Amino acid sequence: MSSAEEKIKSSERKCIATGQVLSKTQLVRFVLGPSNKICPDPENKLPGRGIWVKADLSAINKAEKDNLFSRALNQSTECFDNLAETVEDLIAKRIRSEEHTSELQSPMYLVC
Repeated sequence: MSSAEEKIKSSERKCIATGQVLSKTQLVRFVLGPSNKICPDPENKLPGRGIWVKADLSAINKAEKDNLFSRALNQSTECFDNLAETVEDLIAKRIRSEEHTSELQSPMYLVC
C-alpha cells in the first residue's frame, strides 16, 4: 500500500449511527464535555475520545435518540437541546469562515 493510500485509510472512522466507515470529511466528531454533556467538535481539536457521526441530521438525531453516545462511551451522557441543529449551525459558520479566509488570501486582496 502506498503512503497516500495509508493516509486516506487512516483518516477513516466508523459512524456510531449508521455503522458506515467514512472519511473524516463526511463525519462530525463529538467529545464528552463537562457534566457528561456531548459536545460537537467540528474543528476536531477538543481533547478526549472522539465519537464520530455522519454529517447528516438524521444520523445525529438517531445517535441522540437511541443513546448511541452513551453506548459508545460506556457511560451515561446527556445531549444539548437541539443537538443536530446546533451542529448544523457550527458547520455553516465554519464554512462561512473558511470562505472568508480564502477570499482574503486571493490575489485581489494581496495587492498593496
